[in-house]
Amino acid sequence: MTFAQWMQAVDQVVGEIAFGLSVHDLPDIDFRGLYDAGETAETAAEEALAAADFPFDELEEME
Repeated sequence: MTFAQWMQAVDQVVGEIAFGLSVHDLPDIDFRGLYDAGETAETAAEEALAAADFPFDELEEME
């Protein structure tokens, strides 16, 4: 998977978790470093959302 394809996957996961937000709506993190380290798109999405202070606890309460 190329970096561009991986970023598309990260963007999709962010949208699924964060109600349609895009990875481009979030603060920049070292996506390339995560990609090079072999991290999954899911992990990168969660790290990007965590860096943006996404309220994961409130999301879990809704389930």
